[in-house]
Amino acid sequence: MPLTVQDGALVGAGMLFAGGATLFYRRKQTLPFKLAYFAAWPTLGTAVMLACIPRNDRLVADMKRHGLVSEEQIQEAHKQSVIQMQHIQDAAKHPNVKAPASSGS
Repeated sequence: MPLTVQDGALVGAGMLFAGGATLFYRRKQTLPFKLAYFAAWPTLGTAVMLACIPRNDRLVADMKRHGLVSEEQIQEAHKQSVIQMQHIQDAAKHPNVKAPASSGS
């Protein structure tokens, strides 16, 4: 999977923080080590997740190309997702009201 600019920036920042944590650990500088180590995990972890998890538009294009779904099915799935998100928003606004049961398909 090709990396986007955002993915590359996160990988670079994560590697910089991880390298800094290693350097500070060897020098026994505890506060800079803790800060670099703390920053390395979220940046490098996010970069790995973004690089490894396939993006929705690419999955849809592959499924269309292989004839697994039609344009109507994609639009219907998108419409159902929007409806579910609206129900979730409504439930968050009114916590005492139960959300309607999902129509499992």
